[in-house]
Amino acid sequence: RNEADGDTLGALDEVDSANLFLGAELTMVDRLVAWGQYARAEDDIPEITLTPDVDQDARQESFQAGIGYSHSFGARNLLNAVVAYGNADVDVDNDTDLGLGFDLLGDLDSNDDHLFVGLAHNVDLGPAILRYGVEGQSTDRDISQEETLAFLGIPLIGTEEESDSTPLQGNAFFDISTTIADRLML
Repeated sequence: RNEADGDTLGALDEVDSANLFLGAELTMVDRLVAWGQYARAEDDIPEITLTPDVDQDARQESFQAGIGYSHSFGARNLLNAVVAYGNADVDVDNDTDLGLGFDLLGDLDSNDDHLFVGLAHNVDLGPAILRYGVEGQSTDRDISQEETLAFLGIPLIGTEEESDSTPLQGNAFFDISTTIADRLML
């Protein structure tokens, strides 16, 4: 946990984070690894960085967890698989004093959920190493943005924009490498 001076330029007020990494050799040829990561940050943007008529607060929370598996088919033949899930949630509130009792209130919320899977195979063929595999990711992204004109704290008029997308990404790879000198690989 880190608590910084909120009046320092660029410093976060409150940051929490944690990491976990566990590995196990299940058999002589099978290995399993699991990991997790969590982070949370809250920030009342220091007044010294903003104009006097702006108040801005930000919050971010994210986590990721995954599991990986590796199996050796002899000394020079390796299969790797991984599945990971993560989430990132961000919220920014912005209040701009326009004067004469008017305020412009802004709110931005973003939430990303993502799932990653991968499978790879490495074969050492003696003078060359063959690597190939596939990987894919799905991200569910929700973004909401609101702006409201208020008079003495009473909302008068506002706009709201929302977007929801689920991009899918995939990749297949194949390469061959070889050592052409003691310290040079091609």
